[in-house]
Amino acid sequence: MMPARAQHLSWGAGQSRHLEDFHCRHWASPTKNYCLANGEARIGWGKTGDLRGDYEQNAYYQSLGGGDKGTLSYFAEQMVVGDILLCIHSAEQIGSIGVVTGDYRYEAQVPAGVLGDYQHVRSVRWLYRDINLSILPLNDERQFTLKTVAR
Repeated sequence: MMPARAQHLSWGAGQSRHLEDFHCRHWASPTKNYCLANGEARIGWGKTGDLRGDYEQNAYYQSLGGGDKGTLSYFAEQMVVGDILLCIHSAEQIGSIGVVTGDYRYEAQVPAGVLGDYQHVRSVRWLYRDINLSILPLNDERQFTLKTVAR
């Protein structure tokens, strides 16, 4: 997918920790609904603590696989204000499209209705919601991966 501006990246955020957790992909998800209504993107692995500190020494972080660590790095360190964020509805459909409007932050207390470990947060201006747009014609007939955050 082409970035909106040359200096910014496009990211796909499934907002789900594991393949079986389809919080952004599942339309009835209170966490997804909260994020869209309140201009946020959230991911799990909250036990890592704030990723602006010395999180790599955290025992929980050390127990994660390389893919999970990469997802946390993309979300907290590599994503920047102005990047395009895709909320993936399925392997073939974009659910929502937004622009990152704020730096990474960690919230020790999550709002009511949000999964308890979804403490890693980015502010997002959601431009399009619940669009169910097929990615196939735009992506050489290829599906999305099921990774939480990818570029």
